[in-house]
Amino acid sequence: MNFEHVKSITLTILIVTSAVLTWNIWTTQPEYEDIDPNGFIPVKTEEKEINDILKLRGILFHSGGSHFQMTDSVELDKFQANLSKWTLNGYKDVSSEKAGSAGEFSNFLHSEANTEILLTDEVPFKIFNMLLNSNEKDLPSFSFDRIVFQAKESSQRDSSIYFVSTKNKEVIESKLNGADMEGFYQTYYKKAQTLPEYESYKVSKERTLFILKEKPKLEKLIYSIKYVNLSNLKKALFDNPSEVRTEKVEDGEEYSDDGSLMTVRSNSLISYVDTTEKGNTMNSFSSSEIIQQSINHVNNHAGWEENQYQFAGLKENDQSIFFQLFIEGIPVFNELGMSKIEQVWGNANIYRYKRPAFALDFPLQSDGAEVELPTGREAIKALKMKEGFQLSKLQDLVVGYRLSKPSSDDKFVTLEPAWYYRSGDTWTIVSFAELGGE
Repeated sequence: MNFEHVKSITLTILIVTSAVLTWNIWTTQPEYEDIDPNGFIPVKTEEKEINDILKLRGILFHSGGSHFQMTDSVELDKFQANLSKWTLNGYKDVSSEKAGSAGEFSNFLHSEANTEILLTDEVPFKIFNMLLNSNEKDLPSFSFDRIVFQAKESSQRDSSIYFVSTKNKEVIESKLNGADMEGFYQTYYKKAQTLPEYESYKVSKERTLFILKEKPKLEKLIYSIKYVNLSNLKKALFDNPSEVRTEKVEDGEEYSDDGSLMTVRSNSLISYVDTTEKGNTMNSFSSSEIIQQSINHVNNHAGWEENQYQFAGLKENDQSIFFQLFIEGIPVFNELGMSKIEQVWGNANIYRYKRPAFALDFPLQSDGAEVELPTGREAIKALKMKEGFQLSKLQDLVVGYRLSKPSSDDKFVTLEPAWYYRSGDTWTIVSFAELGGE
């Protein structure tokens, strides 16, 4: 066989192969997954778990006749991770023993050598149990806002630890492994006096607040913002996204179908209501169910936007819940609601939903100057001078950031340190005008 003959055969093979491949490309029908244009379209996102949303507010130590508190978010996260390794055994209702009179209850909470692990609001035990190393199946059916115990330097036996609802004066006792208690003493309680010092302030027979002794100093922050992807949100909230109508209104846009309405106001707030899900007055969802499905609901449409939102309050009677924006463990407030996500559940699904139309993106360079705030005592003094203010109604006093968005078109927000107080379910900024301040 000569060389020319070999070339001819090779060329023929290449031509036939090319023809077969071309035919396959033209005639093969790829199998795509069917898409239901009228169905719910989930939006992929970084999902949050319970331990991402349920955070500790602080750890208050009563030591040597003084009071100290850990509020650093990094240290609290480390402790929370360690908390998941604690071994607890058994639960017993000791409310009548520990929460007799108002004075007895206060002494039980804040006694010398006590440690108080503080939560942002009352949390159902069933939810918090997900953070613990507990094999108990018969869990207490109550909510609590703090954990109280006395740390011991050396403990061969299990130690008492109490889950407390300060609102309802309920106390559930459990037993903590002695080695876990000793580890806490060596790692945390023994070093408590290196933390910022707090002082007690009795606002009523039933309530004592612990306020920072020194003047708080925080830097004013400026953050670039990014706007929520409305297309993704529309796909996630409406049953039939292709049938949603859009209408320009005086202060934004409205998106609607036959049963739902989503309103976007001046690029600042988004509100959604599903009129087919009437407000639930039958309490069909428990507190635990509300928390879990609310987190899932926001997960489903990229709602966290990589910002640090934390569980901050729940009303089972109203089937409502809200999550607060935090920056490095410090709560962010805004009078219009631009720093929280609110949800109300209906008969089966979300009835109302309100959230910011933007998310914090990255911090912009500032001059680094710190803002020095008045002391906590000065804040209380300013409140007592406020017309109509009742000290006995004061539930909390914290340092936070006041979020301001100069105009609807701005691509940044400012976060300025300020004192905030809680009365009822409302957080309000403290004005120092009566004291000659801002």
